[in-house]
Amino acid sequence: MVGLVNGRYQILKALNEGGFGKTFLAEDVQMPSRRFCVIKQLKPVLNNDRVQKIVLERFQREAAILERIGQGHPQIPDLFAYFEEEGQFNLVQEWIEGQTLTEIVTAQGSLNEAEVIKLLYQILNVLNYIHGHNIIHRDIKPDNIIVRNADQQPCLIDFGAVKEVMATQINAQGQPSRSIVIGTLGFMPREQAAGRPTFASDLYSLGLTAIYLLTGKFPDQFETDSATGRLQWKQDCEHLSTPFRSLLDQLVKPHPKHRFATVAAMRTALQSVAQASTVLSHPSAEDEVAPASSEPASTESGLSTARQPTSKIQKPKWQWIGLGVGGAAIASASLFFLFRPQWHYFWGQQAAQSGNWQSATENFEQALELKADYTEAALKLGETYAEIGKYPEAIAQFDTLLKQQPKTAAAFRERGEIRFATGGYQAAISDYNEALTLDPKDAETYNHRGDAQVELGKYEAAIADYRKAIRLQPNQAQGYLNLGSVFFVQGKLEAAVKELDKAIQAESNHLSAHVNRGSYRSVLGDPEGAEQDWEKALKLPVRTAKDYASRGYAKSRLDRKQDAIADYNQALTINPQLTRAHTNLGGVFYEQGEIEQARQSFDQALQINPNSTSAYLLRGELRAYQGQQADFEGALQDYDRAIAINPKDPFVLNNRCGALFSLNELQRALADCNKGLEINPSSAALYTVRGNIYLRLKQYEKAIQDYGRTIQINDTRKSEVRSQAAYSNRASARIQLKDLDGALQDLNDALRIKPDAAEDYYKRGLLYSVQNKRQDAITDLKKAADLYAKQGRTDDYNNVLSVLRSLGEG
Repeated sequence: MVGLVNGRYQILKALNEGGFGKTFLAEDVQMPSRRFCVIKQLKPVLNNDRVQKIVLERFQREAAILERIGQGHPQIPDLFAYFEEEGQFNLVQEWIEGQTLTEIVTAQGSLNEAEVIKLLYQILNVLNYIHGHNIIHRDIKPDNIIVRNADQQPCLIDFGAVKEVMATQINAQGQPSRSIVIGTLGFMPREQAAGRPTFASDLYSLGLTAIYLLTGKFPDQFETDSATGRLQWKQDCEHLSTPFRSLLDQLVKPHPKHRFATVAAMRTALQSVAQASTVLSHPSAEDEVAPASSEPASTESGLSTARQPTSKIQKPKWQWIGLGVGGAAIASASLFFLFRPQWHYFWGQQAAQSGNWQSATENFEQALELKADYTEAALKLGETYAEIGKYPEAIAQFDTLLKQQPKTAAAFRERGEIRFATGGYQAAISDYNEALTLDPKDAETYNHRGDAQVELGKYEAAIADYRKAIRLQPNQAQGYLNLGSVFFVQGKLEAAVKELDKAIQAESNHLSAHVNRGSYRSVLGDPEGAEQDWEKALKLPVRTAKDYASRGYAKSRLDRKQDAIADYNQALTINPQLTRAHTNLGGVFYEQGEIEQARQSFDQALQINPNSTSAYLLRGELRAYQGQQADFEGALQDYDRAIAINPKDPFVLNNRCGALFSLNELQRALADCNKGLEINPSSAALYTVRGNIYLRLKQYEKAIQDYGRTIQINDTRKSEVRSQAAYSNRASARIQLKDLDGALQDLNDALRIKPDAAEDYYKRGLLYSVQNKRQDAITDLKKAADLYAKQGRTDDYNNVLSVLRSLGEG
């Protein structure tokens, strides 16, 4: 194909071609990330105006359904767009980078029972979701299930409903009909072939998909029983446990009433199969255990710059034991108890993946009670303790494991995460160093070490770690997200957004990536883009306490404060020791004027992590700006503590500069502003405060220059509303330099931005009086007096009245 499709999609290569159209891999040239996407070009079987109109209406309806279900579940591709072009109907969907089940079996051979059980569980999750929306997929088969590279989750693609729309025809009565059956021969059951699919039809197709995974054979490669019409597959599956063979047999029964009617029924049966199985042995020593999710506290601006869990769940390499004569598996009570530790480990993993932390903890504990040297269970138990805030128990678990097996890199990494969470940043780095000595290619540990470097102000070292993580895992979001967070701290907002674009291209449903990109877009003056990202975050699944904290931040930015509080409380229900949730909860209370509750939240955060610069920053701000009881000395103490931890935090330097200015310690304040601007030369806030210092020092030219920089930065970011104070104060500096016209223009701009600013009416009134514009002066001064009266500022009100009397008014 030549040129752009729909004016924005560059076709890269053809992926597939079927009876209803073609599928292409494309690049969206209108997105900053030039993200990859899949374009499905569909063509109706009949091409006439009436059919075209009917198809268009139905296509739009089905596209809306695809959009809704794609946004609601991470294992279904997002629908980015749909359109009609040259008689063809196009769907633009998220590109899932990975392998189909067919490709996996072709490359690696058939899978074993444990692998297939795990896949079935994962697929049942998404199937339960679509059935819950009254949708039947109608074309479940190995080619339509892609195991995503980023997290090894199976994703369901190519829903049959849109194809059915393309099959629309006109019957003899002139009514629209569909005479073409949707589905794939061999994988579809009889009732679907007759045009009457049910939920059980999808389960039939899933059963045959499982048989393919276990045997490497497609349905048409099995003999058929001439009497019953059933496929003769069991002879190829004699190595399976009897309960699992029975479950598969029920799945693929010819009549739907003999199958499982619902996903729930099948899931219950599958759980019973797993618990009764006797052929699963210990995972091999080289298996990679899924790491615990980890995400440090928010930055001083409240942004959730920390990590979303890096998904590294690998396909378990289970070993199998052949039991009995002729390869038949012999069930026995002794073998069941022999393999109970592995099943507790398996169920612990399933519980953790679904966010059932209590069940996960219990299963991992039971696995270790039954097998004390079970390394993988020991690691997962420590990670689970960390997830629910049992930090001492987690540390003890990893300490014990490292005494037994001192070369366990994952134990060093996860112990480092707990030390990080409790403020031991240097100790965490020591653990990460040990982990990287043992496993120098672990991208997750580089990401973690980078986070600790950031907390200590070692930004260049952090950037080096994040870049190393990206080189090791370019298809995972975490490294890009972390790199973007450092760029944000350094004021490189455009670069930060670009890194988040890459993160979302790598993992389109990464919750923290959308939350952070929304924050950066907001600062850059793109409120619509910010809102889109935050709204997207609200549609993504949450599992961990950190997920709830991230989503809570998105809700707070969307001004859904009570919903945000609910998410933060849910995060703290899961993990009462999550510093970030306490800090951000305090931030919401502070915004709502609930000062005492905010203070308690910040205090709680600092009890857990006495080195949380975010909590010190916000508690200091609370002390400095709590109205009539402003406590600049107390604020200064909090800022000093934060700077002792991270001497290069530009947000804390900005606030300490402001506190010192309020205490009239101008030279110390100036030093902080200068240092902050060395780190972040694009900080409008720092230029404003430094301009105020120069104004008080009567260095008016420098003040004007800094206020100008503030205004320029805010204009670039489409945030003129933040320039009101800079315009007002620059006017004061210009008045001192007798530049009255320039001062008048600045005051006009300040009042255009904030038309209820009494001080600016007062200053402009005085300026008019100097210019002998008596009536204009009186008008502005009266306006200032009214505003001061409404604000209860009696002294300022009386001062304005005095000036008015001098002008012959009042």
